[in-house]
Amino acid sequence: MITVSLPFPPSGHTLFKRQGGKSMSATYRAWRDEAGWLLKQQRPGSIIGRVDLVVELVAPDSRARDADNYNKAPIDLLVAHGVIEADDRRIVREITTRWIDGVAGTCIVTIQKAAA
Repeated sequence: MITVSLPFPPSGHTLFKRQGGKSMSATYRAWRDEAGWLLKQQRPGSIIGRVDLVVELVAPDSRARDADNYNKAPIDLLVAHGVIEADDRRIVREITTRWIDGVAGTCIVTIQKAAA
């Protein structure tokens, strides 16, 4: 099992912008860079094969938010850094997303081998 702590991710609705094609938004790029450095500092290792993910969110403020809008960025980051092989159905078998109490503006992701 691997657990990593990341900054609160941007909403899936704000990750990309369209300007003559699809490109990464400045907000997403900044988050990806900061989160990538924090991930590297934690030296999470990797899990090969099927995994289950738990994404725990601590909102940065009291706004009403939909938890399911905050999965894409952290999961894509895990793939980009080789913590998990991919984010498609062959590899990610289950995703649980929940709000928790804790340090405002954080995202804690736990990765574990999926049951065969």
